[in-house]
Amino acid sequence: MTHDRKSFAAWLQAAPMLLIFVLFFLLPLVFVTIVSAWDYNEYEMIPAFSLRGYTDTFEGCIAGLPDLCTILKTYLKTLKLCLLTWSLTLLIGFTVAYFLAFHVRSKTWQIVLTLLCTIPFWTSNVIRMISWMPVLAEQGVINSALLKLGLIDEAGLAAVRAQAVEAMRAAAGALVEPDSAPGAKVGARRIRPELWPDPAFVNVGVRGDLSELAGARTAERPEFTGELRRGKFIDAVSAVMDRRMGEDPRIVVLGEDVHKLAGGTNGATKGLPKKYPGRVLGTPISENAFAGLGGGLALDGRFRPVVEFMYPDFLWVAADQVFNQIGKARHMFGGKNPVPLVLRTKVAMGSGYGSQHLMDPAGIFATSAGWRIMAASTPFDYVGLMNAALAVDDPVLMLEHVDLYGTEGEIPAVDLDYQIPFGKAAVRRAGSQVTVLTYLSMVAHAAEAIERTGIDAELIDLRFLDRASLDWETVGESVRKTNAVLIVEQGALGPSYGGWLADEVQRRFFDWLDQPVQRVHGTESSPSISRVLERAAIAKTEEVAAGLERVRDGFGKVQG
Repeated sequence: MTHDRKSFAAWLQAAPMLLIFVLFFLLPLVFVTIVSAWDYNEYEMIPAFSLRGYTDTFEGCIAGLPDLCTILKTYLKTLKLCLLTWSLTLLIGFTVAYFLAFHVRSKTWQIVLTLLCTIPFWTSNVIRMISWMPVLAEQGVINSALLKLGLIDEAGLAAVRAQAVEAMRAAAGALVEPDSAPGAKVGARRIRPELWPDPAFVNVGVRGDLSELAGARTAERPEFTGELRRGKFIDAVSAVMDRRMGEDPRIVVLGEDVHKLAGGTNGATKGLPKKYPGRVLGTPISENAFAGLGGGLALDGRFRPVVEFMYPDFLWVAADQVFNQIGKARHMFGGKNPVPLVLRTKVAMGSGYGSQHLMDPAGIFATSAGWRIMAASTPFDYVGLMNAALAVDDPVLMLEHVDLYGTEGEIPAVDLDYQIPFGKAAVRRAGSQVTVLTYLSMVAHAAEAIERTGIDAELIDLRFLDRASLDWETVGESVRKTNAVLIVEQGALGPSYGGWLADEVQRRFFDWLDQPVQRVHGTESSPSISRVLERAAIAKTEEVAAGLERVRDGFGKVQG
């Protein structure tokens, strides 16, 4: 009992400190709660309690906006956090006051220490109170600014509000109806059943139907009759961009350093900034920003942006824009909004630039809806693929490789206006024992490995890598002939393209395979800046030759 009396006395002694604590923190918090309710009303357009008068609530209800239950729910959303904060405040207040009553005998020090404990709380709320005073006094920042600038008067504001209320009422009336289902809550609404889409519509708009390519002139190297010249791969890149920018004023180029360094870091935009002023735009080192800008330009409909990522690894900085926005935009809008954007980037394995500047992003894009993927292994193909990419109304990833930039090949001297037949792979070498599927610089490595091993392999340069564009007909025809598949890529195991492709091949052509699909790829690690470790992490001719030998070992064996 003595202990209880002391405790009770201590609580009585703590009462003044608790009162001070509450006055300096809890009362400002109550004010902030009211402000929050006003804030919710102002910006969410829900007719809750208004500091500007009660008429808004009644007008909103009369206009058919959310009923009383919705208004109460609005209050609860605001008050939940405030009630929790109040509870914590009281708990802290009692704890501090109780501690001071037992351990600080001087009443003066009790009061001083209590005030010091409350400073972080009451100052923050007072500051917020002060910041809200002008807003409360002027009926909202935007309304006040419009009035001061003379852009609208009070009658105009009332008309705009009435128009917004009516628009919301009309939209709600067209989309929802009272929910008459058994067990539905009183006043509940539901989407009108006739407005729900047919489930068969689920994949409509993931990409376009390519009707924009109808009538395009296509050409493959064996049938091309125009004049050809020898030139570097990178010269073909700048040449076709020059031709297309000259023919199509909608094309703009965005990227880091594309406007300087004699055509960017590799010469892909050589001569273009001077020839097309204002259309080759150097950007800050902010891939998320300029990729988003490119996506917006594409959706606008008046532009065909070509966005360059200096290195593929930088796509992670812009992943939200690249995958969540650009890749999904057409599907989100029901297939009605074209997204004509080309994203250029270069694989840089073997360059010594380190693990953050060289990845092969094909596997990432192939498993992300909406993107088409093209990859050329020759200058002639690059011209035709880029022409197709700049004509199609879907976002296209144009993959390049630094190892190819300095290689020489045939480039049209004058005729740069053809397209590679869309979705058509190139059989670089006919064979009967194994189908080798590859792209970019690994086409040359695979060809060299085939010669070394003496295996009669059919070498297919895929050129189009995404599920919708890949030449399954050519792949299937080859698999049915060879009954074995080797997928060759240079990059790391984790984000590899080959894993996805192997799954697709075995699902589509399982009955014709005499052994498991074999793969050549890099190691699990990303290639590092060390020349030795970088070489150990990536695939080249030697790794392809070893892969071919594994296929040879499987010839004639019955798979258990």
